[in-house]
Amino acid sequence: MEVFSGLLQSRYNSGYIRYHPNTEDLGISHLMFADDVMVFFDGGSSSIHGINETLDDFAGWSGLHMNKDKTQLFHAGLSQDETNALSAYGFSAGSLPIRYLGLPLMHRKLKIAEYSSLIDKLNRKFNSWATNEIHSGQNTSFWFDNWSPLGPLIGVFGREGTRNLRVHIDAPVSASCNAGGWSLPHPRSEQEVNLHLYLTGIPLPSIDRGPDQFFWLTNGIKNIVFSSSKTWDALRPRAAIQDVAKHLWFSGAMPKHAFHFWVTNLNRLPTRSRLASWGLQVQIECCVCNSEIENRDHLMLTCHYAMVLWSQVRRHLRVSVPSFTDWTQLIHWTTSSSSTAPGNLRMMVVQAMVYNIWQQRNNNLHNQMLQPPLVVFKHINRHIINYIYALRHRKKFSSLMQLWLI
Repeated sequence: MEVFSGLLQSRYNSGYIRYHPNTEDLGISHLMFADDVMVFFDGGSSSIHGINETLDDFAGWSGLHMNKDKTQLFHAGLSQDETNALSAYGFSAGSLPIRYLGLPLMHRKLKIAEYSSLIDKLNRKFNSWATNEIHSGQNTSFWFDNWSPLGPLIGVFGREGTRNLRVHIDAPVSASCNAGGWSLPHPRSEQEVNLHLYLTGIPLPSIDRGPDQFFWLTNGIKNIVFSSSKTWDALRPRAAIQDVAKHLWFSGAMPKHAFHFWVTNLNRLPTRSRLASWGLQVQIECCVCNSEIENRDHLMLTCHYAMVLWSQVRRHLRVSVPSFTDWTQLIHWTTSSSSTAPGNLRMMVVQAMVYNIWQQRNNNLHNQMLQPPLVVFKHINRHIINYIYALRHRKKFSSLMQLWLI
């Protein structure tokens, strides 16, 4: 999407698309979040023509087409003729306000009532992390602090709970007990029974026990101070580190090749079979050989085009390179190592192969141009030689040139 941003911005800078009056001084042409894009313009038909052409150009380069059924045009202050000119481009007209990520999109500053639901969600999330250890009970809110296993009690019993439990909304925990014990009424619901069961198992709050203590609870571990890193880990749990990661992101790897291979290893390439599985009406035959279903394993390993490239790799490496039939075999071979074909050389070659095969596939799909495999391998060979030469002073790359050329 960085390519699309640059392409769109260049059209604004050249005057082909004109800024919205309220965004020109800020230089804001569009906003992006995930796969959603909001483009601002002056409402002129020439500007929307430029936006439409920009989208077409990007689709021609990337194969990513805009879905007009999910696209809306919002405008205000235009004449009927101007409105009719915009409608000719086939975009459905939308009206504000609309909600995005739970919040209304408005032309003005939001009122508190309009984003209070989001604040409440954030407060509930933060309150679930903050926990209290009751001593005196005077510093902890009975309703809003997280001092029991039930969490903040206001979220369990609601506002009517203040009447049922006979505890004021602003009362501390110490207000719910006296010298004789807890002063709550007999329970009338399952939640009240659970609260009573918990209270009977903890000591009564007493000023002699000192002030209450507050902690941040992340993943069951109490922390006296807030840690943004631990909070991030709690919000976005990490998956287990894959064994292939240390080989894939080896020191000295070309970033674009490593990133593309990472996406390929996750089987996230938009091959025709994968697009069809999403419900798109596309051909599923390989756009290179037109004989088999186009998926990752076929395109990279068993397609006749790829097999010619792998035959050239066998000529260069002084090690047995099997005829791969599935991706697991390729990964097993690539992550292995030997004196005549170290792991970094194998991964460098495989990443360059996968990158160039996908590049040729896209070139054939979008431009109907496919270079012969031997010509492509010359580019791959030259890239590997140049890259090894550039890193020849590193210990792990010093001997790779002779291993590849011999």
